[in-house]
Amino acid sequence: EHLSYITIRGARKRDHPQSFSYHTPWWKAYHVMASYFTRLSLVLSQGEQVNHVLLIEPTTTAWMYQAHSSQRARLSDIGNRFQDLVLSLEQAQIEYDIGCEDIIARHGSIKDFMLKVGKSKYDMVVLPPLTENLNAKVMDLLEAYLKAGGAVICCGTPPERIDGRLSERGKKVSQHSGWKRLDPVTVPGKLLIRPTGLTILRDEGDKGILFHHRRQMDDGQFLFLVNTSINAPS
Repeated sequence: EHLSYITIRGARKRDHPQSFSYHTPWWKAYHVMASYFTRLSLVLSQGEQVNHVLLIEPTTTAWMYQAHSSQRARLSDIGNRFQDLVLSLEQAQIEYDIGCEDIIARHGSIKDFMLKVGKSKYDMVVLPPLTENLNAKVMDLLEAYLKAGGAVICCGTPPERIDGRLSERGKKVSQHSGWKRLDPVTVPGKLLIRPTGLTILRDEGDKGILFHHRRQMDDGQFLFLVNTSINAPS
């Protein structure tokens, strides 16, 4: 969160992010970083990112604990477990999208054996740990998706609530052959065996923190690699 202050008089906010403006002593050199990210953003917005794994964000589950101060620990646990799964997928170089229940409900459909959300198509859906609730429309789509031949990885017990109400639908749909329950630790390995057209091999002693982003172009692909470690090369 950053901005350029008009004035710093008065206490109008509880947070005071850094100001980017000509008042700063490094302002004349700021264009170096700005130009770099301008060029990088241009490249990373070309073509399209094509991912076939959809990780559903446990938003409606978290909402159930948002207003209960005595249950904030559960809310934090939901967020932390989700973040751990996201980081493990990133570190394993798994290409995926994070799915919002509301967007899936409004724009989702079934195409052949795939779950289609807008223009994107997915042949693997992942439910993160501690997913206790799903939007009813999302559950409708998951049921139809499994019947069409789709695959779901559930990192725990199936959702026990639909739209906040206790329901047997999660338990019933989990009996489908396309529904697999896995320990979150094993999910990256399970997804790695799927053909994606990309394999990133690293040296055994590589201690870097490597992430990637791939774009599909009309005439080829663009692969962006970044090592976020400040100590170890990759």
